Amino acid sequence: MKGQRFLDRVTQLPELTVTVLASSKYPEYLMTTDTLENVREFHEAFDCPISPEPIIPDGPGTQVLFAVAAKLHMLRNILREYSKVDIRCLRASLDIEEVGESLTAMAKRDLVGLLDAYGDKDYIDMGSVLTFGFEEVFEEACRRIHESNMSKLGDDGLPVKDASGKVVKGPNYKPVDLTDLVDGTWLAEQYVKANNQEDPNL
Repeated sequence: MKGQRFLDRVTQLPELTVTVLASSKYPEYLMTTDTLENVREFHEAFDCPISPEPIIPDGPGTQVLFAVAAKLHMLRNILREYSKVDIRCLRASLDIEEVGESLTAMAKRDLVGLLDAYGDKDYIDMGSVLTFGFEEVFEEACRRIHESNMSKLGDDGLPVKDASGKVVKGPNYKPVDLTDLVDGTWLAEQYVKANNQEDPNL
């Protein structure tokens, strides 16, 4: 049941909250961000490319892309030897496989192949989120990461650059902290707030 994996870490909470944690309905209020729109905001703020239509530019790195893809294929095969006995190796091998396919598609300037690889990669990443128990905190993690990335901007809302023109972290930069998402503290607080309860232990 949803939230069951957090019960051992929040046994100090009121009975009502524990009941909510064991609910089979995924709490909609935990879905707080649109990751793609956040990344778009970052790209616009930092002058990163945003193409209005599918395109893979040509360049001098084609053979490098092919070579790295081949190396990744070899690494994937090594990981696969342990994938049946170690879930980490399985998830890593799936990740590497799709990265390799995306590099090959870029080298070939294969738009369909690249879109397929990105779609598969996203699907696999979400599978890893489920595998490692991050389902209920993942959206909040993405929100915080975006907030941290945007804090690299200067007071004027523009990227900060050094003398060489390299973008550097601004004076208001705030490193991301995900500790409370992993230890269950944040999730417990959300359930308490959702039930209009105040937890005296928080």
